[in-house]
Amino acid sequence: MPSPVSRKTLTALTVTVLLFFFPATLFAQWGENPDENLVISLKNFESVQPIIAMNPADGGAYVSWFELSGLGGYHVFLQRLDAAGNLLWDSNGIRVAARGFSSTQDYGLSVDAQGNAVLSFRDDRRGSVRVTAAKISPEGTAVWGELGIDVSGPADFLASPAIAATSDGSYVVAYTGAGPSFIVKLDADGEVVWSHQETAGAALAVSDIVASDAPESNGEVIVLFRTFGSPATPGLLSAQKYAADGTRMWGASRVDIMVSGSLQLGNFPDMRADGAGGMIVSWYQSQPALQTYLQQVLADGSFRFQTNGLPLSANTMQLRTDPDFVHDEDSDDIYVFWRETSGNQNQFGLYGQRVSGTGTLEWGDNARTIIPLSGTNVGNIRAALIGGDPLVAYMTSAAFGQADLQAARLDSNGDFVWDFQNTTLAPDGSGKNRLRVVSAQSDELFFVWEDERSGVRGIYGQNLQADGSLGPIDEPEPDPLPEVTFQVDMSIQKLKGNFDPALEDRIHVRGTFNDWSVSDENALSPVSDDVPGIYSLTLAIDETPGSLIAYKFYIESGDGRPLPNDGWEGEVGPGENGNREFNLEPDLILPVVFFNNEDEHDTSAGEHESPHSFVLYQNYPNPFNPGTIIAYELPETADVRLELYNAAGQRVAVLVNGTRTAGQHQIYFEADGLASGLYLYRLQAGDQVLTRKMTLIK
Repeated sequence: MPSPVSRKTLTALTVTVLLFFFPATLFAQWGENPDENLVISLKNFESVQPIIAMNPADGGAYVSWFELSGLGGYHVFLQRLDAAGNLLWDSNGIRVAARGFSSTQDYGLSVDAQGNAVLSFRDDRRGSVRVTAAKISPEGTAVWGELGIDVSGPADFLASPAIAATSDGSYVVAYTGAGPSFIVKLDADGEVVWSHQETAGAALAVSDIVASDAPESNGEVIVLFRTFGSPATPGLLSAQKYAADGTRMWGASRVDIMVSGSLQLGNFPDMRADGAGGMIVSWYQSQPALQTYLQQVLADGSFRFQTNGLPLSANTMQLRTDPDFVHDEDSDDIYVFWRETSGNQNQFGLYGQRVSGTGTLEWGDNARTIIPLSGTNVGNIRAALIGGDPLVAYMTSAAFGQADLQAARLDSNGDFVWDFQNTTLAPDGSGKNRLRVVSAQSDELFFVWEDERSGVRGIYGQNLQADGSLGPIDEPEPDPLPEVTFQVDMSIQKLKGNFDPALEDRIHVRGTFNDWSVSDENALSPVSDDVPGIYSLTLAIDETPGSLIAYKFYIESGDGRPLPNDGWEGEVGPGENGNREFNLEPDLILPVVFFNNEDEHDTSAGEHESPHSFVLYQNYPNPFNPGTIIAYELPETADVRLELYNAAGQRVAVLVNGTRTAGQHQIYFEADGLASGLYLYRLQAGDQVLTRKMTLIK
């Protein structure tokens, strides 16, 4: 039985960078033309099995793959991308491990909050087969040394190691042994914290691993298992949740997701965290018939749906395989898409189902037809959310080696959102496989896949925007600073005999504004004429539209002409905050102030109409550290929820949750305990949703 090996003292090394590459044009950044996708790896020998993982520290991503060497071994490679699709390391990527294996198995890639990539893979560099964990910094440095961490020790059979970076800054590796599976936790330095062995009546394999993304999670991780063995051995799913200290949270022997039927031989379903401490999994069974199922295990280990999973279609005349799904945490709906076939499996289509929180099949008992059955094969189905809607990506192939890559955005009713229904991500004419997708932000997705378009299998990538277009997002020009015009009626001063304006007399405005476009901190402005009338002072201010502005107003006395009081309104001195306030709207603001500097002064401010739109403003300042202001406006009273997500799509904070009246609102958010990086803040009022991004720099 393999056992974890303690980490030795290691020196951080820069991972080897290979200097040869396939003689082909490499395209930088995400392209707008699907015929010219981003080339991530294209060498003299094939590159296969890409995995993509979001980098929460900068909004970019890491892509890993296996690359065949001239000596016959499949080496482990890694590349770092920024949000625009630029390759940040050498165009060949960096070699993490030079292995001698002549075939490949599944492996793992995850990214921690600091932007380090961690990988788990089978390794033979120590002279025998082992499981290795490697940690690569954003600069491309092997943090745990050139050989990484020997997680398993030597063994005759080790398979398909997976890895997850957890919320407490640790890493958990799960891998399959000859009979049991093994779970090992490593700290940030690669030291073993704890390890577990999981067994079943049959051999037990690791199917997937995810870190819990519940807001209150602290190092929890969930592992999905399946039984395997001879063709007669039923393949059954089970799961376990581990606390940061290794405690089994779902019972001593896991929760049984399947109690009857069987997975198809060689099928290892994926799962996803549900945002509340649980997990969701969809799978297909080969026994008693090819059918797709769905189950959610809640945080306490109980099931959301019926025992053995919820069947997704009642159509007994057709068959279903290869599901993928996405969970909308706001509506609690789960969207599942799969490959539908005729009973004799010579016709293929794409079907989908929307499952409500109560288990209702919202798209009908027989599901929704996305692509009708035909002789064109459909596969590599992937689901994601984009713009708040479900999106399904897939490959179609009318002949072997002639696949194209498509994507379609649907609404909650299953109807196409785009007028053109689907968009092409990559052209046909070449073999494609191993499609992967991650959500980059609420309105963009990143895809990677294998592609043979250049005669040798390489790794390609493409982004997709919410409107169905490809290529980099056009960042809008920064909005000009809002201008605030104060209008001061000097004629009232003249009428009351308090003050005769003279040329070069000055108006002072002082308040809680962050910055003025004038040099004097008190915002002094000379009176332009000595004739009584309305004088204007216009200031451009560095402040978020929707902010509540407080200020004081003062007219300076002229030569030897004192005013009846100390100038600043009331008895409070000029160092205090203002006692007047107004909302800074997105457009030009004209607060009109009739000021006469007496206790019974006749003062009014320009009234603003109630907002007629639902608006979420850009936070200010941005980038920020440690705090920032988030402002929004509502056209009517509504139940409001304002949430913060990291770039991996994990919710990290709930900022507002309750009823708010019509009008403009703002909150101050201080990012204590959060790492530097890109974050998304999402406002929902009723059925309306808006999302913006912010950057925390520490």
